[in-house]
Amino acid sequence: MSKETYENLYKCSLVQRAKGNYVSAFEYAQKAYSINDSNVEIIMNCAFLAEQLNLTEYLVFFMERACLLKPDNEQYFLKLAFLYKNNKNNIGALQCFERCLAINNKNFLALINICEISIICKNYNLAHKYANLSLEAATKNEEFKRTHLKLSNIYQNQKNWRAALKEVRKSMKYLPVTHYDYSTLACICWEYVSYSLAVKFFFKALELCPNELDYLYNIGNCYLFQNETDKAINVTNEVLNKNPEHVLALRLLTFIWLIQKQYEQAMKTYPILLSPKVLTKLNQLDNKINNVNYIANCSRYFELHWDRQNIKNKTIFIYNDAGLGDSIMFSRFIPLIENQAGKVIIEINSNLYDIYKRSFKKSEIVLETKEGFYGKYDYSTSFMCLFYNMERDFSHI
Repeated sequence: MSKETYENLYKCSLVQRAKGNYVSAFEYAQKAYSINDSNVEIIMNCAFLAEQLNLTEYLVFFMERACLLKPDNEQYFLKLAFLYKNNKNNIGALQCFERCLAINNKNFLALINICEISIICKNYNLAHKYANLSLEAATKNEEFKRTHLKLSNIYQNQKNWRAALKEVRKSMKYLPVTHYDYSTLACICWEYVSYSLAVKFFFKALELCPNELDYLYNIGNCYLFQNETDKAINVTNEVLNKNPEHVLALRLLTFIWLIQKQYEQAMKTYPILLSPKVLTKLNQLDNKINNVNYIANCSRYFELHWDRQNIKNKTIFIYNDAGLGDSIMFSRFIPLIENQAGKVIIEINSNLYDIYKRSFKKSEIVLETKEGFYGKYDYSTSFMCLFYNMERDFSHI
């Protein structure tokens, strides 16, 4: 084909691109590239269109080709590095960021991103080295702040809480202080087991962002760990007054009542957690809550929720809403249920499965899964509700 042909295809691509017809523009661009695969303008046009069309594999391919043809183009390598990083190709990203530094050793974005990847890879010595180099290369307040926060992150991973706090405080000198800054300080103090300081910083965060109820919830947690239970209850109730379905606050208040042996109060709070709407939110928080596995279909468990009805000749399904300790503690009620119900089905964590199989031979033991239990039953209940449904004296717990 003649030179004019690929140039014409390229021009057609640019015309369609200007009109916003990216699919058609990309087709013309690819045809032009198939004729001349060494023209950087054509390649970068292909890359732009691939990005607009969310064709990540094509975008990476064309950026790799552009970097091969222009090995001294800092911006090409920087863009390719971010593509690799976003696709979790840390090795490829590091190589491209290092190439950027070979071209310009003061490239802040390359330095700070190598620092970030080193933190992800838990190479804290390397991360510290590139954080210090980032400070040397930084010229803007945003860059200084970002670097000090990365240094804080390194120290947090090394459990050096004092140094982590210092770096956050340094970062606060460069830009107007935000509620995130105080929240970061509070979280470090929490890890440092300095709950009084954590409370102080969470309150400061709350002053800047009054509608962030998670800060109030965290304050309640801090009070609980300081054995200031009344304050913890008051703050948690304040959260629930503003949002009656705040998932973590409901869990916290239930837990407080349980450890205080205020079981009647606990049973006023806990059933709210059983509503399908709240359970949906709990399911979304599944990765953040270690001792509860609220599965996607769990709302159907509560359509047949056992509320002290007569269970003679009925099948009872006990679903797992507890950690290992609670699953063991509340298991004392299972023989009582076995004597009353026609059949008992128990969903249990894999760590306790064998023990339950040996201990409760009258019951059907099923392994807890993400998909949930789809067998037939008349009523369902949870481990945490067993003492309520069995109408036992609360001293039995």
